[in-house]
Amino acid sequence: MQETPVSLEWTVPFQTSKFTSACNNLPGARARVMDELAACTARPSTQRVCDLLRTLHAIPDVLLILNHPLWNLLCEPSRRV
Repeated sequence: MQETPVSLEWTVPFQTSKFTSACNNLPGARARVMDELAACTARPSTQRVCDLLRTLHAIPDVLLILNHPLWNLLCEPSRRV
């Protein structure tokens, strides 16, 4: 039986801001990582975000995309260009 891969979009809490990432082709057996992402979102920690991104990066065949890479996270939302 072939596993169905999972794809998701995660709004990542990082320090005083947030950014969006897409995680594609996550093996179904590893989908429990979604619980870890949700826990990190509920109780943000910079170290935990970095650990989770490393975990996702280490899974073969997973495509991790950081959306809006040129977004200036330090600017106030009304001043972003």
